[in-house]
Amino acid sequence: MALPLPLLCLCIAAAHLVGARDANPTKESTAATRDLVGWPPDPGQPSPALEDWEEASEWTSWFNVDHPGGDGDFESLAAIRFYYGPARVCPRPLALEARTTDWALPASMGERVHANPTRGFWCLNREQPRGRRCSNYHVRFRCPVEAAWGAWGAWGLCSKSCGPGRRLRRRSCQSSSGDMCPGSPQEAQKCVRSRCPGCSSDSCGCSDHILLGSVVTQSGQPLPGARVFLRARPGTVATSDTHGTFWVPGVCAASQVNVSAQMDGFSVGTAQAHANSSSSAVVTIVLKELGKPYLVKHPESRVREAGQHVIFCCKASGTPMPKKYSWFHNGTLLDRRQHGSGPHLDLQGLREDQAGDYYCKAWNEAGAVRSRAAQLTVLAPGQPSCDPRPQEHLIKLPDDCGQPGGGPAYLDVGLCTDTRCPGPAGSGPRCGDAGARCCSVLRLESRDIRCSGYVLPVKVVAECGCRKCLPRRGLVRGRVVAADSGEPLRFASILLGRAPIGFTSYQGDFTIEVPPATERLVVTFVDPSGEFVDSVRVLPFDPRGAGVYHEVRALRKAATVLLDAERGGAIPLGGAEEAAAPALGELVLPPGTFRHSDGRPYAGQVEARVTFVDPRDLASARGASSDLRFLDSSGELAPLRTYGMFAVDLRAPGSAEQLHAARATVRVDAEHVRMPGHAEALALWSLEPERLGYQRTDHEDPALKRTGFRVNLARPRAGRESEARGPVYPWRRLRDCEDAPVTDNHFRFSRVEADKYEYDVVPFREGAPASWTGDLLAWWPNPQEFRACFLKVRLQGPQEYMVRSHNAGGTHAATRGRLYGLRDTRSVRHPERPGASAACVEFKCGGMLFDQRQVDRTLVTVTPQGSCRRVAVNTLLQDYLARHPPPAPNDDPTAFAMLAPLDALGHNYGVYTVTDQSPRLAKEIAIGRCFDGSSDGFSREMKADAGVAVTFQCREPSSRPSLFQRLLENPESALGNIRREMGQTPRDSRVAQTQARDSGPLGVHPGQ
Repeated sequence: MALPLPLLCLCIAAAHLVGARDANPTKESTAATRDLVGWPPDPGQPSPALEDWEEASEWTSWFNVDHPGGDGDFESLAAIRFYYGPARVCPRPLALEARTTDWALPASMGERVHANPTRGFWCLNREQPRGRRCSNYHVRFRCPVEAAWGAWGAWGLCSKSCGPGRRLRRRSCQSSSGDMCPGSPQEAQKCVRSRCPGCSSDSCGCSDHILLGSVVTQSGQPLPGARVFLRARPGTVATSDTHGTFWVPGVCAASQVNVSAQMDGFSVGTAQAHANSSSSAVVTIVLKELGKPYLVKHPESRVREAGQHVIFCCKASGTPMPKKYSWFHNGTLLDRRQHGSGPHLDLQGLREDQAGDYYCKAWNEAGAVRSRAAQLTVLAPGQPSCDPRPQEHLIKLPDDCGQPGGGPAYLDVGLCTDTRCPGPAGSGPRCGDAGARCCSVLRLESRDIRCSGYVLPVKVVAECGCRKCLPRRGLVRGRVVAADSGEPLRFASILLGRAPIGFTSYQGDFTIEVPPATERLVVTFVDPSGEFVDSVRVLPFDPRGAGVYHEVRALRKAATVLLDAERGGAIPLGGAEEAAAPALGELVLPPGTFRHSDGRPYAGQVEARVTFVDPRDLASARGASSDLRFLDSSGELAPLRTYGMFAVDLRAPGSAEQLHAARATVRVDAEHVRMPGHAEALALWSLEPERLGYQRTDHEDPALKRTGFRVNLARPRAGRESEARGPVYPWRRLRDCEDAPVTDNHFRFSRVEADKYEYDVVPFREGAPASWTGDLLAWWPNPQEFRACFLKVRLQGPQEYMVRSHNAGGTHAATRGRLYGLRDTRSVRHPERPGASAACVEFKCGGMLFDQRQVDRTLVTVTPQGSCRRVAVNTLLQDYLARHPPPAPNDDPTAFAMLAPLDALGHNYGVYTVTDQSPRLAKEIAIGRCFDGSSDGFSREMKADAGVAVTFQCREPSSRPSLFQRLLENPESALGNIRREMGQTPRDSRVAQTQARDSGPLGVHPGQ
């Protein structure tokens, strides 16, 4: 056993089994195009209702990548995929909808716009009525649901007329959008005909030949003790030795025999031998560790009429792949002779008594797994599945809409039953229904409610009917707090399985959207400070899509116990000094058991923190992880009875490195185990066994700068022109390497950011969101959403210059004139213009401060170093600032000042704004846009002439020595030059020379 473990528990499996959780309704996507497929609805009109779409589809989220200015507003699909990721929008959208950021339709704004779902949306200023410009729009797209496979076809003929062969069957991808379905379009199956005449290749012997082989794991480790088989020879023909090798005499070298190997804990492996000489053959057999099966596809609930047919599908994966399935109806095993043992259950001519719950079990050598139950509803002929009359659903009206002197008034607005409708009659056999239908609203009626002094409009349900099902997305909200003090767990990472999906807020709040087809939502909360144990929770959710709230309590880690690695030690489990109950047991760590993360033995002091969840203490039991259920050998969810749970954290003193323990022993006090049979059944369980393996961490930290690399190259060969120009040169040709042009075959590095300096009045580490502090002067006012703002400054001069942005409070009464922070950035040269460079200077965005009460337009002052003067300001930016008073003072010609805009301006203004959950990612994207000078591009090379906000002309000081230096070096010549410049005569020059001899070196007479 290896430690540290995220959480271990001393548990006993209960004798009875519990059923799996009820199945989630599978996510059914809704809606699609209108009659003109491929063209969007008029962007000036509202989007059609969900039930108006004839094809299963859904809307994306809203996107906004460009801002009006210059030629107009452009929301191109290519730019959206670049900045938001290609997976955010489907390859071929069905429609597009555009609205202004104030949620107005283009038609209501009186603007002429263009939209195409395959290109995007654009609005041109020149096409607008006189005096008008395009508004700021955001767009969303309608995408079809993912493509799905149709039913499998019949099996084809066997590939061999005698002996073993295989046969194939195929299926077609059914997709309205033309997308590819995941997986293979064909499936193979073994088939065996009658034995072929004569001897087979693996049964014909060659007495003087030999087969040499080895048995290894997937990682290449040898496996000793593996049993080797040949199909034509009964029993074990060989056993692998300590090096994993074996040999079998008498096997013909050219027979290409199939050799199998088997070992406990591994699946059977088979490989084909190949001749390596005239009398010997070799083979390497790779064995995979046994893995319990897991469900890839669950059966889905169906509604049918009597006499119709239905197919339930179930698919499992594992090592080895499960090939044996069992089907159950209302908990009773169905007859395999009638229904088979495959992944499909086909029921023909349905009867009413066949209604109920159906589920499958899949088996392999490592165990079994059970699917969630699917409900089959069989309707009698003529029985409606959806009552057209809505059920009663009362809502409360405002107080001034009730009867005088009476209580509060309620209105029945109607409700349709939440049931599924029968699938289409006559549809071919398939695993899923094409466009599942549900009972939903067919018609609404408008009513006016007379209230005191006004009329309250309301819509009520008038008729229900079967329509395409709407997607159901469960939502889980909650808060994570400390179990002992109730303080919020700020910025804790949220993991769904192993994948991070976000982090908690400053107050410990979180929101999780349940993925479709989820049966158990297992979430892990990881404290960034390391003071709390990782909290693993199984959060219940409403599969119908309603929100559920949870309060998660995190356990604070126990006090540190100092151990000696060479002596080991024992740590008590439970029984704190303030508790009256004695310890339940102890954790024993023997001497020499501690290891580094790479497996090397560790010597020295060890800081051990063992946090114990005592079931006798209700306060700590509320923070227990998991729901204490496990999958037994038959695939059923069974409960555990625990005597306690503990988490172990081992570290070297003063180091963040986590240590491991190769061996550990848990001793339980027999006085506490009083139930019959518990002492014999007591076992140690791990909640996360996959966390025990070692993992490489080098070069995975995003904070590390990847500016170096290592590569193996051969020495350049003489006479090869292609190798004479780099990247490797002989040491005698050092001068050739130093003088080589940039076009030679050299390694090239690009500078993402120039030299910079950042200062925040309120300290914050961008790589550690937990370092954020709620203060009015915080640079990032919202730790859940980071908004990065940059200003592009062009400098005309012969060198690179440092540019500073001074950021202070501008319009907020509490921060006016107070500093937020400073940003210094060195300009980057234009690659083709030696006399021009540009700097992307970060400034604090304008907007709400952390209290979310009032906005502040930051007073930003940009000042280059050296002798620089402002010569130009972007006209659009200047016009925007003039139209959004108050103006910032701009009397200093060596600087540029502005009140930060509240709008997210674009490249036309020279301002680049990006919002993301990661501050580093937001800044990286904004810098890439700033370098490129566009709102839909990205560049590593500075384009100093594109998308500039302000331009400075910088002059270098003259190379002529100063007057002071010239007077010190040669006073006579210096004074002569001064007189010549002043137009004095030569006679005056001689008089001046005489006066110079009587004066000091600075030309000052004695006594003055």
